[in-house]
Amino acid sequence: MVDWWNTLPLMEQFFYGIGFLSLSLTIILAILTVIGLDGTSTLLQAEAEQGNHRLRILSLHTISAFLLGFGWGGVLCLKVGLHPFVASILSLALGVILMALMYLLMAAMIRLHFRSDLDFSMAIGAVAEVYITVPANRSGRGKIRVRVGVELTTANAETKSVTSFKPGDEVRVVERIGKSNFLVKAK
Repeated sequence: MVDWWNTLPLMEQFFYGIGFLSLSLTIILAILTVIGLDGTSTLLQAEAEQGNHRLRILSLHTISAFLLGFGWGGVLCLKVGLHPFVASILSLALGVILMALMYLLMAAMIRLHFRSDLDFSMAIGAVAEVYITVPANRSGRGKIRVRVGVELTTANAETKSVTSFKPGDEVRVVERIGKSNFLVKAK
């Protein structure tokens, strides 16, 4: 393996290095995504608040897709005999294309996750479980898990109560604030 590596020209070593590292990162991200430990909502900066879905183009997923296209695109271009400058330009273009495709894929997944056809008013009166601490006196927002129709969803919550609600506490939804935020009180 070392002999093979040492016989490669510098540009091929560069592209192979990026290709192997990005492939490793992509495989790790795929495994974490399948088992649900990739932190996608945090990495993608998605919010369902008031129907505003935001997604940043620079995430681990899109960067790994860019590097994958850039690295392996460069290797393929050099293998077919293209000049290193041309190979670099084409591999950059392939990286940008893969990055854009990954962005579009992740945006589609976010739209599926935060469906806008849920009628959040159906949750009023329902019992919910606190997921992230809901601070007292409307001093901030926490998150609750609440059933809206037949779907269990996570939503932002505030309370007028003088005590905070901790994860695992059961609360009652008393009012909808905006499109998908709720005011809660003790059960």
